[in-house]
Amino acid sequence: MRFSVIRLPGILTVFSLVAAFSLAAVFGMAVSADEPAARGLSDDRLVDLAERFGHVPRVFSPSLSPDGTAVAYIESDKDKGFARIMVGVLTAEDVQHVSTIQAPGGETFAWVDWANDERLIVGFDTHFRIGGELYRSAPSKMMAVNRDGSLPVILDIMALRAPRRQRSNDVIHMLPDDPEHILVGHMAGDGRSTGVYTLNIYTGEKTPVSEAPDGLPVFDWYADNTGQIRLGYGENKDGDGHMLIRDGEGEWLRLEDIELLSRDRFSIHGFSDDPNIVYVTASHTTGRSTIFRFDLKRRVLDGKVYGHDSVDVQGLLTSRSGKALAASYFTSRYGLEYLDEGFRMRHLALKEKLGGRDFTVLSSTKGGSLMLVETFGLDEPGRLFFYQAENDVLREWVRNYPALSTSDIGRTVPVTYGARDGVEIPGYITLPPGMKLDEAKGVGLPAIVLPHGGPHVRTLPLFDYEAKFLAALGYVVLQPNFRGSSGYGFRYMALGWGGWGKHMQDDLVDGARWLVHEGYAAANRICIAGGSYGGYASLMASVRDTGTFRCAAAWAPVTDIRMMLEEEDSWDEDSFVYSQLAGYTKKGKIKAYSPLQRIKEVAIPVFVAHGTHDQVVGVGQSRAFAKAAARRKKAVDYAEFEGEGHHLRYSRYRTQWLYRLGAFMSLHNPAVPRPEGR
Repeated sequence: MRFSVIRLPGILTVFSLVAAFSLAAVFGMAVSADEPAARGLSDDRLVDLAERFGHVPRVFSPSLSPDGTAVAYIESDKDKGFARIMVGVLTAEDVQHVSTIQAPGGETFAWVDWANDERLIVGFDTHFRIGGELYRSAPSKMMAVNRDGSLPVILDIMALRAPRRQRSNDVIHMLPDDPEHILVGHMAGDGRSTGVYTLNIYTGEKTPVSEAPDGLPVFDWYADNTGQIRLGYGENKDGDGHMLIRDGEGEWLRLEDIELLSRDRFSIHGFSDDPNIVYVTASHTTGRSTIFRFDLKRRVLDGKVYGHDSVDVQGLLTSRSGKALAASYFTSRYGLEYLDEGFRMRHLALKEKLGGRDFTVLSSTKGGSLMLVETFGLDEPGRLFFYQAENDVLREWVRNYPALSTSDIGRTVPVTYGARDGVEIPGYITLPPGMKLDEAKGVGLPAIVLPHGGPHVRTLPLFDYEAKFLAALGYVVLQPNFRGSSGYGFRYMALGWGGWGKHMQDDLVDGARWLVHEGYAAANRICIAGGSYGGYASLMASVRDTGTFRCAAAWAPVTDIRMMLEEEDSWDEDSFVYSQLAGYTKKGKIKAYSPLQRIKEVAIPVFVAHGTHDQVVGVGQSRAFAKAAARRKKAVDYAEFEGEGHHLRYSRYRTQWLYRLGAFMSLHNPAVPRPEGR
């Protein structure tokens, strides 16, 4: 890694060599020699918390071998990220490490699974440059390798065409009755060249099985439980969906132009235990995602499986044969609707054994006698357990955040507040450790509004290391699911269309005002921080909402809407992407909603950081903002993390981001910290 570390008094500034300039020299910012320590937070304490909350969980994508004798997982390395796979044999007491498999060419692994008891299938990300521009083929490649690391074979389906979007690791079916082959799909960069192949996992030899008729774009293929390709789904350039259906080896039948397949309102889960029934999610009847059965022979919906009264259904749990067991959803907390009585009894018994914690089954053996489960929750950092169903034995394996104690973790509480136009905005408040919500009311703590990215996703009731870190420093943290967030029905999500810098931004300001009105925060003690879209919103606040927020921090933000739309080939007022983002705003007025184009209006201190390998929001967005700020001598601190992507998957960079964020907040919005010690 090529970066320089410049230690200013009380604050650590990390710049890559392409942007190695000092905060004080370039931006004219005065930095007191006793900041942030003079504000009540010692540098050692900040480093300690950043390291403990910034630790990326060591085990990622764990998978049990079919016979249950071994486990394979991607191990996170603080400097190399997800660059190696560990294979261990299960003993009576622990997992005994037997082999390490390194990612080819210094790339990073995305997932790992077992094709049989000997052979692993691995997906990995690839990065390369063409004409000086960094590309990532997202994750697009696969490798097969024996569990001892021998006989590695790259499973490369097709010659590279469009590197940024090509996908060659879509495993459709593991073909358990054929130990030498798997069924895979391929989609090239144009979104139209699609097909299905059988791959020999020992030789890499491929054999075509099916392709879309007439060059139709098919994004996803589905096989029934016997491994027969029976269904394909895709969308045309206008976002209208179509399904391809066939019976056995017959001709494909095309189904389109029906309300069921409306954009953003339909998805396919997979085949049921009936080979002619698939589970689908649609919102055309209630406005909320609901699970239905779809009859392939009659080509109609065949009854509702489950729908929630107020939120979207999140997922469907099925047996290996396709029998529906339970539907999951998130209100302010995680919920399950049981669809099978035997599963209900087993699930509740294991939940009780886990102390009442919610959990998910990450992997299981072929017969289900051994399971690997992970706990989760608002205040639950997560632990991994092996559960032997036959003798009802539960054994802890790994803790996601082993350096954290319960005294480090503040409580997260669901809340709802009203926006200025009457729309109810759900969200979460995270409090400093040891504090209850009623105790915080009237205190007037320093606060941080932390909007999520996306923007059409949502903050889930799960452990959030960033919110918990900021709360541990002494802040009350509000995470609003502003209009446009997913999970609350199609109408709520659609309320955010065209809302960048407008009503979605208003929801964040209204959230800050609600904190003050309820007595949780002092009016002049609120900052804003976020990543991706949340970073964009933070930068917009630095030019638009300076009467509400006293500072802003952004990770990997969009800073110029036109730049983003042009990169997405959507700089067209008639395109769906343009209208979803900008609404009826004409091109000539879109500058008003781009922080870069309003750089002269930045009126509060700003911190921006970006990874140089970000292929979701290119680092050029932040570089342009930082350069423009430097020219106008604005109070903007900028950092680049060499080799990091969009999601802070390196422990060293996640730790540095938290440290920099905490130091920045302590400088411009100091909190009253907890006493030293854990």
